[in-house]
Amino acid sequence: MKTSYHMEDAVCIANVEGSFMNVQAQQFKSKLQALLEDPASEALLINLEKTVRIDSIALGVITIISKKAKQEQLGFAVCQPNELVASIFRVTKLHQVFSVFKTKEEALTHLKNKET
Repeated sequence: MKTSYHMEDAVCIANVEGSFMNVQAQQFKSKLQALLEDPASEALLINLEKTVRIDSIALGVITIISKKAKQEQLGFAVCQPNELVASIFRVTKLHQVFSVFKTKEEALTHLKNKET
């Protein structure tokens, strides 16, 4: 798993590439928790555009981070999952726990509108 991070209009975007699984998911969780504490960050967007697979540990990390963002009154969303990952979100009903968008632009619009 490869990750990268950048800010776009007070939204921290975390890009995940490859297989989002196991120990790497735990390391990702630590990084995201630190990003949520950044005063410049008003929302967090996890971009799964280049994620090929995801396991239950990674699903747990996303769920924990979404709840932490909510507690901190920060926006949170996931975008661009492939069909396999999107179907996992549907089967597990996680799309009801956090917002999932087909495009990064839709997610950013949603997050920016929630801030106002």
